Amino acid sequence: MVTITDDFIERGKSVAGGFSKAQLALLGVAWPPVSGWKAEIVGKRLASDAAARFLADRGTGKAR
Repeated sequence: MVTITDDFIERGKSVAGGFSKAQLALLGVAWPPVSGWKAEIVGKRLASDAAARFLADRGTGKAR
């Protein structure tokens, strides 16, 4: 399990500075994300495989 932190979220950003719908789904965030979504998930736990996919899908626009 991985604890979601601000740093973890930032490492998942695309080159353009955003997140895909698939990435946010891995974090349990609805699309489109509403203001404050980051604060809502910081401190929550995420399965290691989902965390790895979130980071790996950075900029691809799709989950594997």
